[in-house]
Amino acid sequence: MTKRAPTFDPSHEYTAEARRSGGWWALSVPELPGVHSQVRRLEQSEMMIRDAISLAFDVPVSDVKVFGPIPVVNPEVDELIRTTREQRAELAELRTVVDILSRRLAHEMADEGIPVRDIASVLDVSFQHAAKLAKGA
Repeated sequence: MTKRAPTFDPSHEYTAEARRSGGWWALSVPELPGVHSQVRRLEQSEMMIRDAISLAFDVPVSDVKVFGPIPVVNPEVDELIRTTREQRAELAELRTVVDILSRRLAHEMADEGIPVRDIASVLDVSFQHAAKLAKGA
């Protein structure tokens, strides 16, 4: 049985992996065997891998969606990267919730006539930030 060549799906977000090779990062897309590129810095990788996919499948770069790169170093470091990214995402969600609750609390306390300096103390924020929260809620 012959193996089918990969096809490009414009609705799919492809995952890029990056492996260190000398002073470079070698980029690949596991879902698209044969699509490779390289960069000096990870920040350059999204555009380079999008270009590589675009060239390999003769599609506009604007049609290519890429996630990553996911650095692949060794199992221990890879797990630390994954855990850190997950925790940062959870922290971002918590910050959003805390911001909403803080605005609501500051507004409610201000409506009760509680001075902004006391609101700042309760929220453990600066006076200026408490004033902004109390006004903006």
